[in-house]
Amino acid sequence: FVSMYDHMHQRGYVENIPGNPMCGCMDQMPIVTRSDCTQVDLTEDWEVIFDGTDMTGHLTKVEIDFNACRGRNNRNNDLW
Repeated sequence: FVSMYDHMHQRGYVENIPGNPMCGCMDQMPIVTRSDCTQVDLTEDWEVIFDGTDMTGHLTKVEIDFNACRGRNNRNNDLW
């Protein structure tokens, strides 16, 4: 979901870098010096009903935020 929605739809990362596959085995991927990631933060609201015998619950609301990963020394997307 993250790669399809945030990276492709929101940010427009829809093409491979020339000479590098978008998807492939590890031995086909280029060596990189830096890589970014996306952290997903969720807020969920649930409603739980207990009728004296049974308990049921259902999700009433979901908020999804896509953020840069918190890296070392609070430097976003710097994972090293």
